[in-house]
Amino acid sequence: MKFTPNKIAVSTLIAISLSSALAFAQSTLYEQGQRELDQKNYRAAESTFSKLVVDDPARQDAALYWLAYTQHKRRLDDAALATLEKLIDSLPESPWVDDALALQIEILDEQGETGELSSDEMKLYALNSLMSSGSNESLDTLKQVLNGQNSLQVKQRALFVLSQINSPEAFEIIVKVARDSTHTTLQEDAINVLGVAGSDAAVQQLHTLYNRSNDAKIKSKVLQSFMISGESDTLAQIARTESNKELKADAIHLLGVLSDTDTLTKLYGETSGVDVKKHILDALAIGQSSDALIAVANTDTDTELQIHAIERLGIVNGQTSIQALVKLYSDAEKDRIKETVIKALFIQQNAAAIVNIIEQETNSELKRDALKYLSLMDSEQSKTFFDRILKEAE
Repeated sequence: MKFTPNKIAVSTLIAISLSSALAFAQSTLYEQGQRELDQKNYRAAESTFSKLVVDDPARQDAALYWLAYTQHKRRLDDAALATLEKLIDSLPESPWVDDALALQIEILDEQGETGELSSDEMKLYALNSLMSSGSNESLDTLKQVLNGQNSLQVKQRALFVLSQINSPEAFEIIVKVARDSTHTTLQEDAINVLGVAGSDAAVQQLHTLYNRSNDAKIKSKVLQSFMISGESDTLAQIARTESNKELKADAIHLLGVLSDTDTLTKLYGETSGVDVKKHILDALAIGQSSDALIAVANTDTDTELQIHAIERLGIVNGQTSIQALVKLYSDAEKDRIKETVIKALFIQQNAAAIVNIIEQETNSELKRDALKYLSLMDSEQSKTFFDRILKEAE
């Protein structure tokens, strides 16, 4: 069975540990920068992405690109070019490098730059010229670039050009790169190309690579390509049979990216291990599967798994999860469950529900817990609540 990856779920996968307030804040900062770009408030966006470059190393490449973009929009082109150089030089394997190079060329073109081009820049222009050609001569050239003493950036562009050529010969070259473990980064790029292709032949090559490789990192990359090509059944089979715990977890999480709730629910019922069940709950959250998480939170006899399901409900959007958390709080008999619901409401940024708990809760420890989380929230409800508290104290 093939599933189409959910773009929102992919980004949720990258930030699966949303129980961390810091991770949430960094994600919010990125979204704030994007809103400022949409509003054409480039001065504010420059400030936001400058902060994100420092605060969030995992997103530094994206932050650097958007920082350069905002600087260019503000006509600070020297600063923009310096930012792009930092991205290209310090993070050469980032997927944002191609975007950085394109923006760099755009800025230089606008400036009427006539300075000397580097050898790599010349090669990149030359490779672009082969994009629409499928001739044997162009394929031989691309093969020579891949096998020659060229920079990783140039080889990656050659591989990308090959991926745009629809011919059996180009496919065979890509397969050869995907099998070549001497250049790991390029090998991973080729595996990704096979996943994007998604054809029967490409999927079969991915199966062969997974079964033959002893490198867990490469196997993990193949799993990502199975997800990209929508191979839900393959991921489910690996989730059931893989002995490597990390690869099993990867397969389960990628089923979440595909939002394959039925398969994940079935796996949950088949599984006895608590750790594996937690990975399945993570995947259900990635797939925004509120009903499945609510069922576990309400019916599982293992308190640890109940708590994990409730925490994960906090990263599921929509009224269903909001209403479920409120009901779970009112129905809960254990303080641990109530504490977890408060935490989930914080992750959900549901200030109104937390204020309601503070106003109605008679247990001082639970009330203190709710107050702690509310004080960390930037919302009108929390501001109004604490303003009232301060005025009452006067």
